[in-house]
Amino acid sequence: MNFVGFAFADWPTHGTSYYKCIKFQDNKATDGLAKTIDDESTRAKNELNKYVFYFDRFAGQHKSKILARKEKEIAKEFCTKFSDTFKFPL
Repeated sequence: MNFVGFAFADWPTHGTSYYKCIKFQDNKATDGLAKTIDDESTRAKNELNKYVFYFDRFAGQHKSKILARKEKEIAKEFCTKFSDTFKFPL
């Protein structure tokens, strides 16, 4: 039995024409396989969107943490130079 990956169905359900397979069909899945794959792909897409949502926030916080560390070092250097220049104790 041959399986058509793009259509997610067995080859015999496509008919005899080669081009009939790629024609748009209105949710008329003859077997439950297409619906199951649709449901799974929707679920997978939602899970991916959820992951990307939280990953973006995590990445943003991570970048902020790195920037804060750099700014802290810059502030320390400035305070040290200020203290040395004006003989101001820290």
